[in-house]
Amino acid sequence: MERFKQLINVNELDILLGKEKLSEEDLIKISSITPNTLVGAIGDLKNEELREVYYLEEKNIYKVLNTVAMLLGIFGKEYVDDIMKIPEIVTIGLEIRKTANSKEIYNASFFFLCAKYLLSLDMQGVRNSQLKPIFDGKVPKKMFALRQTAAEIWFADYTEFVLTNAAKLYSKRNFRATFLYVVFSIAWYLNKSQTFKYYQKSTDKDMNETLTRITKEFVTIMDGNALPIINNLSVPLYKDL
Repeated sequence: MERFKQLINVNELDILLGKEKLSEEDLIKISSITPNTLVGAIGDLKNEELREVYYLEEKNIYKVLNTVAMLLGIFGKEYVDDIMKIPEIVTIGLEIRKTANSKEIYNASFFFLCAKYLLSLDMQGVRNSQLKPIFDGKVPKKMFALRQTAAEIWFADYTEFVLTNAAKLYSKRNFRATFLYVVFSIAWYLNKSQTFKYYQKSTDKDMNETLTRITKEFVTIMDGNALPIINNLSVPLYKDL
């Protein structure tokens, strides 16, 4: 059970994200750069607190995966149609059109802000005024420690990083690459944070198979709408979703 090694540096990340067409190997390299973990952001956790924090980490990361999957039509075109009818989403699109000087900039900005909007909704469907992603759950308390604030900042930073990279891929309307990046980056992150649970097995033939298997296990553990996500992992890279 080992942590995966980061495959590229930040400069190489920008170069790869700017390519017109990426291979699955490129997407794996991009996914190897991950944000800080929730445990690292909170720090000083007792062993009995770790299990709860790991669950909250998974819960919130799954929310990001679910949001991106909805936007990309993984769960069906009707979900995308419903999202596009939300008045605030319509307004976001109109405002971006006023300033975007290219189709790519519009695509990237629209995807990014739509995802931020959906992640800023509370359980009652009410969003906060700053489009700030809402961290679901309460971390274990500790006197004089701002653990909840640290968790909220972690989630904001995590979503900013993943959605920024995903939006650059989406800007070229490459939905498949966008989806694979988010899936692979989550799997890579989970290995970094919870290596004891998500790791490469001797039976995996390559990293692609490892990341795909980790995603399947993660989605199944979260007891979500697993089948559409899992089925789309085997779609050829440049075939429409």
